[in-house]
Parts: sequence; C-alpha cells; structure tokens
Amino acid sequence: MKIFKHTASELSLHNPIPWTNKLFVGVWGVLGQGLPLLALLSLVFSLGAGRQNCQQLGSIQISQPDLLPSRLVVEPTLNRVTPTVVGTKIILGNSLLTSNTSVLSQNQGQCDQTVQMSVIAILVLFLSIGLGIPYFALQSETLIFDKSTQQFRCIRHTLLGNKTWQCPLHEIHDVTINIRRNDRTSKTYTYTLTLLPKVGKKKLLYSPQHQTEEARDAIKQFLKIL
Repeated sequence: MKIFKHTASELSLHNPIPWTNKLFVGVWGVLGQGLPLLALLSLVFSLGAGRQNCQQLGSIQISQPDLLPSRLVVEPTLNRVTPTVVGTKIILGNSLLTSNTSVLSQNQGQCDQTVQMSVIAILVLFLSIGLGIPYFALQSETLIFDKSTQQFRCIRHTLLGNKTWQCPLHEIHDVTINIRRNDRTSKTYTYTLTLLPKVGKKKLLYSPQHQTEEARDAIKQFLKIL
C-alpha cells in the first residue's frame, strides 16, 4: 500500500500486485496449467485414434479357417440362412461372424476409452479450477479519500474488470490493521488494512507491514481519527 497523492483535499493510495504473486502465477501457468493441458491434448488425440481403430474392427478377417467352429461368435438373426464366404470374411445373412479374439479386442478398447474419458474429465475440472488462481493472485487496489465530494472510493482491479465500493467519509470511524499468521508453524504474518464504517467492516488487500502502518497513519491523519 503506497501513498501516491496527499493533499489537503485528497488522499490516494495504491496497492500494487506483489512481485511474488506474479512469479507464482508464472510458475503455475507452466507447471500447473501447461503440463496438464499437454496431457489433455495427448489423451484427446489418443481417444480419437482409438475410436478409429474400433470402427475398423467392423469387418474381422479370419486368418485360420480351420478354427472357425470353435472360435466364432454368431449374432442371432430372425431367419435361418446359409453362411456365405466372401474372401476371408464369413457372412450369415445380415450378420457377420467374428472371432472371440476380435470381440475381446473391442471390449478392451472400449474399457481403455472409458478410462481415458474419466482422466480427461478430471483434467478439464483441474484446469477450470486452476484458472481461478490468477484471478485472485493478480489483483490490485486504489483507495481515494476525497474531501471535495466527501466520498471514499475503493477500486479493486481484477482480470475480469474493476470492482468499486464507496461510502461517505463521515461513516469511516476507524482504521485498523488485521494481522494473521500464515500458518500455525510459520513466523511470517500477513498485514491487511481494515476500514471500519458504521455498518460492518471492509478488509483490503494485504501489503507489507511498514506500508500498511504508513497507510493507516496517513488515513487517520487525513480523516482526523484519534
């Protein structure tokens, strides 16, 4: 949180995007999104090739005619007809005789496609959730205290546009700093400037400790809050 304008009638502060957030999003884009995206494209290509192979199994050629009696599966038909031999294909009316090994190959192919579809669904869900990380990490804030209009405005800049919150200056009766430990075992803390209007409270984006303290003191002095 940095002060970039301080006059008798206006106090403006800006909280830029931390460089650590930019670095994290860059690494996340390569490892957390790039690699899963490549895996997704590879699976989609493999799935398309698998479907093409299954379609080619529509006509099964029998390489050993002497094994036909023990290795053929015949789809039932309504009428009894005489088998017809066309080259190495056996046709029974409108039905095609296929070998057991071919049926097993088709079943195995369908099972593999089901697994691939499940993995694709998981990757798509992971990529969709991952898109939210840059949205929350790449945010900045601008605070404007304007005595000429007696209004306070908070403009939060995000990847999807700006969000503005405002209230009259006289409604802000205190400015505090919210200190939160990053985790139970960590010795580092996050410092967040908090405005206390008459109704509720508004937490702003976190910033370094010394900048947060300077911003709090400047706002209190500008609004003459004891």
